[in-house]
Amino acid sequence: MMKKSLLIFLILLVPLVSAEILISQTNSLYNLGDDFDVTISVLANSDTSSFFTTQLACVSTNETKLLEIYKSPLSLKSGEEKTITISASFDKFLVGTLEGDCHLQSNFGEESASSIEFTLSRGVEVSMNTDKSVYEPGEPIIISGKAVKANGQPLLGFVEVTLSQVNLVLTGEVKDGAFNMTIIIPEDTHAGSYGVTARAYDKDSSGFTINEGTASSQLSVKQVPRSLVIELKTPSVMPETELEYSVFLLDQSGENIEKDIELNLLSPDGKFNQAKLTRTNTALFQSIPANLTPGQWKFQAKSDGFEAEKAFVVEEYRKLSFSLENNTLTVTNVGNILYEGPIEVTIGEVSEIKEMSLGVGQSKKFRLEAPNGEYQINVADGEELQNLGLASLTGKAISVNDVGFSIKEDFDWIIWILALLVLAVIAVIFIRRAIKKRKYGKPQTGKTGLKKLVGKVPAAGGIIDKGEKEESAVIALNLKNTSKLRKPELDLIDSVLWKVKETGAKIYSHENYRIIIFSKMLTRDTENNFKAIQAASNIERVLANHNRKSALKIEFGIGINSGSLIVEKKDSKFRFISVGNTVITAKNLSQKSNQEILISEEMHRKTSTRVKADKSGDKVWKVKRIVDRSPHAEYINRFVSKQRAEHKK
Repeated sequence: MMKKSLLIFLILLVPLVSAEILISQTNSLYNLGDDFDVTISVLANSDTSSFFTTQLACVSTNETKLLEIYKSPLSLKSGEEKTITISASFDKFLVGTLEGDCHLQSNFGEESASSIEFTLSRGVEVSMNTDKSVYEPGEPIIISGKAVKANGQPLLGFVEVTLSQVNLVLTGEVKDGAFNMTIIIPEDTHAGSYGVTARAYDKDSSGFTINEGTASSQLSVKQVPRSLVIELKTPSVMPETELEYSVFLLDQSGENIEKDIELNLLSPDGKFNQAKLTRTNTALFQSIPANLTPGQWKFQAKSDGFEAEKAFVVEEYRKLSFSLENNTLTVTNVGNILYEGPIEVTIGEVSEIKEMSLGVGQSKKFRLEAPNGEYQINVADGEELQNLGLASLTGKAISVNDVGFSIKEDFDWIIWILALLVLAVIAVIFIRRAIKKRKYGKPQTGKTGLKKLVGKVPAAGGIIDKGEKEESAVIALNLKNTSKLRKPELDLIDSVLWKVKETGAKIYSHENYRIIIFSKMLTRDTENNFKAIQAASNIERVLANHNRKSALKIEFGIGINSGSLIVEKKDSKFRFISVGNTVITAKNLSQKSNQEILISEEMHRKTSTRVKADKSGDKVWKVKRIVDRSPHAEYINRFVSKQRAEHKK
């Protein structure tokens, strides 16, 4: 009974199959853009009229997508067979974005059939090689490789090579599945590791990319020195300080390379002075001793075939050191230039001025004497006052006596010979001048002669019997080229000093200096500071007027200071002793002056309401004009008019 039922079922089932569909075999893999041909046979089991359709079905990310690629109406009689050929290309127009595991599915009436599965791919297998793995900046990278599509066919298309982190892209051709190209590393590329990517692809006729693949590789760029640089914190430096500097060895991208390099220090005459090994990219310090030769010094660095130089200036350094042992004062030039100028030695309350001329490293000794007892010893060089402590001295009077020079032990006999030669030349010059004076006569000075006009600066020690301490003003007139002046110039100086003497001031001669003292004891006036500046202005005006008209200039400097003097007037004679730096400061100011009036900080403070001055240095002021100057102007006009009249005669 059961077999009969099955037979009946099969008989009933046969008419339900209206047609048979057979699809020819496809390739196992296609790349986008490949052509395909497929033959589909349809055999009708009964009269059937319907649409015959074929779809491309692809599975991607677990989702099946269907795309109809063929559709046509078809009518078949029972037993009739129809063959349909589909020829097309898996291009972007046909398949769009489809790819993955695919098959063809044909439908006719109620019947359908599927082809065997095949892969639709956009892949290209790319391999790439570089000629080496480490490069220098600016060096070419030779890149070669192959590109084969997933279907095994060589790619005919393009390759795009990218050097990461540099934004460098180069495009070339792929022929018969091979490519070969050169890419140059930029000169300023940072040192480090870089990725190289080759992207091979082809395009359809519309310019759309259809198949592509990539390959990557790694290479390194060396750090290569490109320059050596020396940087200074300051272009000049004072002795007894440190100069901060750094040395930089820079690579192709301007980055620092840290390493030990050779550094030399050259003196102003270009001679080697010091060599050392130092580290780059580090703050360095060069000690500048007090006696280092002033001028332009130079750092010179060498590394990896590069050289760098950087100059700096060692400033002139004027400095003395003082030491006291028993009763001997030693003065040493610890600066880096010849020291010329006065110092003031004070024993107790008595001061004496000594002129110094010391070469670098030279010393001079003085024997200190005073009536038996202990005395406070102070020494001043115009810039600072040093207390050397107490000394037990003996003698008849307070005095500072020259012991002589102490020459450095390493001076050889050549220096002595040169010194003797210099002395010989000086002697010849003096002899010639003496002969010339005998021949032409000595120049006369003023109405009463310069000798009557000025006296010598009083010597220290035993000159004051009962003195008084007075605030006084001191003018120092420094005549810097006295030996070159003739009679007219000397007469002019004598005349202008005579006018100053008429104010009640006292004038003293000390070498090329004229020291002018204004004190109440002399002038019977309380405004001696202002009176001194007026007198100095008169002197400056007269000498400047002469220099404008005459070929032979009077080189001069004027310095004024206000301070204490111990003064005494006995038997119509005026005597004084400088307290502290009163006189020496005025002399130092006149040394610095160049045909101008320089006043001290103390003098400026006391006269600022009536005298306009500009700051010209540390505790130094330059006189610009006098506010109350009507009497002064009248005097100058009379004096200048008189000089012009005499000149015309």
